[in-house]
Amino acid sequence: MKQPFYYVGLETKTLDRIKIFSDQSCSEVMDSLPKGAPVTVVLSDKWTFLLRFDHDILGWWTPKRPWQSAEEIEGIYIRGD
Repeated sequence: MKQPFYYVGLETKTLDRIKIFSDQSCSEVMDSLPKGAPVTVVLSDKWTFLLRFDHDILGWWTPKRPWQSAEEIEGIYIRGD
C-alpha cells in the first residue's frame, strides 16, 4: 500500500524567507520564517513538507520550484523517479 507521507526528520535551517501554511494545500498563510531560522523537516508527500519550528509549532511549506533542489531550506533535494 502506498504511504501518504514519507518521514524526513531533517534538522536544518532556512536559506531564504519562507511562507508557512496552515494546511497541506498551502492555501492559507499562517506565518513566515526569516532566513537562518532553525526548522525540522518532519514529513513529505513529495511536493509539500511539514515543518516544525518555534517551540514545536507545525506548518506546511512547498518549494518555489519543487522539481529541483529547494533553494529555501538547506538539505532538501527533490529528485525524480
